[in-house]
Amino acid sequence: NESSATKDALMMEVGKLLNEGLTGADIARQLNASGQRTANGAAFTGQNILRDYRAWAKKTADEVNRGN
Repeated sequence: NESSATKDALMMEVGKLLNEGLTGADIARQLNASGQRTANGAAFTGQNILRDYRAWAKKTADEVNRGN
């Protein structure tokens, strides 16, 4: 199972790449080409990366707003 710290690091990298103008599909290709896989061992897809990033960003913002 993917650790929270590992997921945070991945999601921060995804956010950086999105800010640089890459698409979800671009990021998925880059991660897959470097040999990275999802927690389940599957290849990344752009759609799943964007879904996971949005959920992570919302959760992170919610925690900051609550003062955690």
